[in-house]
Amino acid sequence: MLRRSDPTNWSERIIVLGKGFANWSNQYGCLIQCVAGIGRRHGWLRLYPTFVNPIFKTMVPINIFDEIRTVFRRELAEPKPRKESRKILPEKIDKVSSLSEEERSRLLVASTEKGSFLHDDSWTGHKTLGMIKPEINRFFVSTDNNPMVSYYCDNRRCHGHTSELLEMVKTDSMGRTYPQQRIPRDSLESALNLMKDVDLRFVMGTHSSHRHRWIIVATHKIEM
Repeated sequence: MLRRSDPTNWSERIIVLGKGFANWSNQYGCLIQCVAGIGRRHGWLRLYPTFVNPIFKTMVPINIFDEIRTVFRRELAEPKPRKESRKILPEKIDKVSSLSEEERSRLLVASTEKGSFLHDDSWTGHKTLGMIKPEINRFFVSTDNNPMVSYYCDNRRCHGHTSELLEMVKTDSMGRTYPQQRIPRDSLESALNLMKDVDLRFVMGTHSSHRHRWIIVATHKIEM
């Protein structure tokens, strides 16, 4: 924690609820990713870039359900910025606290939304992050060994969604994915079996290159 006299222009406090897929950055010489969270003032925010691993001794690892603050930059986070996206100084992330189990469940329930934004034109600029309560059809491992889920949202027009669970995809130190590096099929199947009959929440976000495509950024279990 910094003293009141510190001149750093800190952002609002933001609770981390998901992390994007890791990519190698030539600019920073390390793996970076985006972070999805809920700010105390602005609601859903997408922070970019953040370091996957601390590269300075003064940095601490940022985990899901940590409450952080950072410094927003004036530059656009993306060439065609999504509403919630903010470019930050990755070396300026301050971990304020971490939510308790009870606080986590309360936040997840309070932040759950109707799935209508997955079916309308929200992705065109109105909304590119959100959280739903899915109705699971099935979990499965694809023929090319990717963890998948088939589910419905609570929108009356929903005919079903099928998405990859990117949190369970293994990459190397350069952010690359190869078949020989993927988690063994039996291990994936065991992990997916543990998610059956559980009260889940999906953090949903739009793909950076395919803006109309919604992906599962994070999966959370309600502990109540």
